[in-house]
Amino acid sequence: MTKNDFSLLFDSSYKKALEKYANKNAIETMFLNYADENGKIDSGSLAVMAIMTSLEMNKVVLKTVLSEVLEFDE
Repeated sequence: MTKNDFSLLFDSSYKKALEKYANKNAIETMFLNYADENGKIDSGSLAVMAIMTSLEMNKVVLKTVLSEVLEFDE
């Protein structure tokens, strides 16, 4: 795999992750998971949501790229 192939794969994986996590429906669902009984989100919960979403998105991108790059024993 060339550096260009890797870059294309990484960019494609990142774009797919953005489409999954950075859309209105996904964000509304994330907000609902962190809202209180009144539908409000405090700043601490908002920070936790942002961190957890970032970690999940990073996991998806890395797993996708590494699954294509690495060879695994079945």
